[in-house]
Amino acid sequence: MNGTLNGLGSASSVNTAFVYATDSYWNANNNNYQNQTPLNQNINSPGTYTFNLIGRSPNTTYHYAAEVQGNGTMFGSDQTFTTSSVITDPASNITATSAVLNASLTVVIIL
Repeated sequence: MNGTLNGLGSASSVNTAFVYATDSYWNANNNNYQNQTPLNQNINSPGTYTFNLIGRSPNTTYHYAAEVQGNGTMFGSDQTFTTSSVITDPASNITATSAVLNASLTVVIIL
């Protein structure tokens, strides 16, 4: 996840994060997020920030938004992405000391 901090407003530094939820949670809970990434602490100038979100469920749509905490809390607009699916295929070229592991990866990103 990538965010861009365009300014600090009246704060001398801010904390940035992302909030996110699965599509099913989002829809069942009045468009609320269920998770927050760890805060990036004390950012004192505009620029980009990132968070690697790992361990998500395959073939699942997630809602997310950027979050900034300074002299108050503000959120970016809601966005979505759908995780990919991986299909593990049988190994090939199997020998006593090696094998080729095969898989198919489907990537779907909806912005």
